[in-house]
Amino acid sequence: MVSLRPSRTLIAAVLATSLVGGLTGCADDSDSPIKFVNGESRGSIVKIGIDTSEPEQVVLGEIYYEIIKAMGHSAGVVPLNDVYSRNAAELLQEEDVDLVVACSGVLLQSLDSRGAKALDSDIAHDRLDGEDPSEVTFDRLAGALPGNIQTVDPSPAQGCASQVELEHLPNSVIPLFYKSKFTRKEVRRINAMTRVLSTVQLEEMSEEVAQGKQPRFVTADWLREYASINVENPDANGGEAEPTATP
Repeated sequence: MVSLRPSRTLIAAVLATSLVGGLTGCADDSDSPIKFVNGESRGSIVKIGIDTSEPEQVVLGEIYYEIIKAMGHSAGVVPLNDVYSRNAAELLQEEDVDLVVACSGVLLQSLDSRGAKALDSDIAHDRLDGEDPSEVTFDRLAGALPGNIQTVDPSPAQGCASQVELEHLPNSVIPLFYKSKFTRKEVRRINAMTRVLSTVQLEEMSEEVAQGKQPRFVTADWLREYASINVENPDANGGEAEPTATP
């Protein structure tokens, strides 16, 4: 089994080979893979913050990048450091980004440490009266999020393995974004795509990125099968929502 925590140099090198214009732009090139954006080129695009040293973050960033593009938005990626070890809700408000990907249990622990530890104990001792631990964890998290931030239903995919401290808390993958960023129809689309990703799929794609494969091609089959997005022929993607003007 290949480690999913390769050196920052390896992941940076993989992404560098898949960029058009490096960190300097977000040109609308249909053949371009995921694009980094800097302060001069961000404009009104949807900015996705990812930790480029984490293969899992790279995979998720690529998936949401393509989904958001298919909805009619311009999109780009902003490299951030140590996303999984920071409070993702605070990170979203402190950094110049519009969307970050977090995990429910780890984020709940950041927002409500005491409550997270109590819930971890309840799950460990089967004190939830038959309730789904993933749903309970998500409900507690949703109640702790700042009022201007929302997410969608938790993914079956579990992530953030390198950051887990409370071993019984589920760590469902969830995107966080500002409430005003997307229309209701677009939020439903993001929700649907989040709900069809599995742990096995995420682990397999992350391992391929860790081995040095380009994230665009690693995620292409998943996007084609589950999101009806053809990264090789973007003109064939009809999109699921009308474009929204960025506030």
